[in-house]
Amino acid sequence: MKISHAYKISIICVMFVIVLLPYFDLAGENASISVEQSEKIINKIYEKYIPVYKKYTGIESLRKIDIIEYNPNSITLINRSHVSVIRKDYFYKKPEITILRYLIDDDLKRPSDYQSREIEPYHLVLDEQGKNLYLTRIMQSVTVSNQKCYQMQVTPREKTPEHFEGYMYFRMDSLDLYLIEGTLGNLPYSFTEYSMKQYFDHLIDLPVLKSGSCIMRMYIPVLQPDRRFVFSVKVITNKLLVD
Repeated sequence: MKISHAYKISIICVMFVIVLLPYFDLAGENASISVEQSEKIINKIYEKYIPVYKKYTGIESLRKIDIIEYNPNSITLINRSHVSVIRKDYFYKKPEITILRYLIDDDLKRPSDYQSREIEPYHLVLDEQGKNLYLTRIMQSVTVSNQKCYQMQVTPREKTPEHFEGYMYFRMDSLDLYLIEGTLGNLPYSFTEYSMKQYFDHLIDLPVLKSGSCIMRMYIPVLQPDRRFVFSVKVITNKLLVD
């Protein structure tokens, strides 16, 4: 069945609403945090998480990913794909990814045809090396999706594609990581845009991804046409990895 241009545009608009909606979850009266308070809270956060990242080696998860690829200049939909994957995300080495199912525009493809474009910062913020790699500051207390949180600004000391830059939100009552939103310290070659958002649960004492979204735009003259990719990720199961 041929898909109309209007329908394609509506798909893109709906995906943007789904991906961007969490950005508008901040609500209520925001309270600023002094420098002294910020230091105390950050010390408690590191005291909470440094032992955890020594205890485990990574996280194995089953994920479902929806991807829309379109031309950002003409708002023309190129394709929409769905991927089911098992990821083993290690803290200090590259992830292992197994593709279970891959569809493009509802047509089943071979798993080997899938080319992963997902990228995430490599250098952790909350492990033992985090303080050496990042500058952090609790900016304010805010309400995110009815959760009272501390908003922590994260700035990499060295701006590279392997570093995170943005904000992390921690529940005020437990200091559990709740939300991350931001970008990379520096965009990789071919990237002209990148933003990410991730919501977290906790499995025992480690924050694990619950759901997330990402928008990236890529362009290389002659070699890579201008394309924007909108990712929506839902995690089905998580499992902690140990040596």
